[in-house]
Amino acid sequence: MTFGEYKIYIQKHYPKYKDVGYFFHQLTDKYIKRGDRLLNAGCGSQGYRPDYLDKVNLAVGVDRNPEILETNHQLKNLIVTNLVKLPFSDSVFDVIICEWLFEHLREPGKVMKEFSRVLKNRGRLILMTPNLNNPFIFLSYLLPTFIHKFGRIIGD
Repeated sequence: MTFGEYKIYIQKHYPKYKDVGYFFHQLTDKYIKRGDRLLNAGCGSQGYRPDYLDKVNLAVGVDRNPEILETNHQLKNLIVTNLVKLPFSDSVFDVIICEWLFEHLREPGKVMKEFSRVLKNRGRLILMTPNLNNPFIFLSYLLPTFIHKFGRIIGD
């Protein structure tokens, strides 16, 4: 079953079910304001929903992987960098979004300090991370990494 087929199945059989993306978009709708300066930390190949690009004055995506950034066609401002040392002045951004990244960081405390430094006073940080209480996420923490890669090969 492909991801698209899975989503159709869920919508058909569980019409009231809302996935994490729904709630994340609710938060971003509420906290990203017209004229904001937005940092997408760990943007990868995606950037963000295109409707926000018209809403904000500046959207910057940062990622440590230059090859992935080359595939990002949503954001115009892309920077290869490490989140522990962001190449921005203090108090530059109104909002930082960070999706599915924090659980992979070696030094999350240092990254949080850096986010605090580049966020304006009263700035907003919107994070999305896996829920360890989800049995599938918990199981994935117990399994060695090579099994994750094997599962992806079978799933493709």
